[in-house]
Amino acid sequence: TSLVIFRWSVREPDLRIGGSGFARLQHPDRARLDLFMDNGEAVLAASLVEDQLRAREGTRLQVVPSPALLWASLGVFRPGKGVTLLGADASDDDAFRLRYRLADGDELRYELRSGRVTEVELRHEGNATHRVDLKREGGGELPKEATYRNLASFSELKVTVETVERVDSHPSDIWYPAP
Repeated sequence: TSLVIFRWSVREPDLRIGGSGFARLQHPDRARLDLFMDNGEAVLAASLVEDQLRAREGTRLQVVPSPALLWASLGVFRPGKGVTLLGADASDDDAFRLRYRLADGDELRYELRSGRVTEVELRHEGNATHRVDLKREGGGELPKEATYRNLASFSELKVTVETVERVDSHPSDIWYPAP
């Protein structure tokens, strides 16, 4: 179980904001994200339980990736249920690419280097619509930086990890945001 402290920024065509955040991670299938402005104002509280994204009613989630891409932004390989492996390719530079067909017909592409997720792309009708790029430093479990791009809306969410702390556990009610 981990507590991750990070900086975040959102860039959209008419918006630039950022602040600090916390992620609470519980192996194997729970994550909670809380984003705050630099003045302490809460921006977002969302949790991911298995492959279900949960947030308070009315929460603006356009900038939050789908569950598979949110897991990928944490460096977790979890394409989700109901996917079909379409193919796998290895290259000479220690890269490995996996392609999956999702239940809705879209395609999810993973790139791994040295067994670790480095890039994930969601494709709709052959075109990239969403992408997660990861930067890693050293042997850390989590990426140092994750950048999620919604290519259709020209929005970007960038998260830069500052610290990762091991904690005993998290209260069970954090996985279910209040209405």
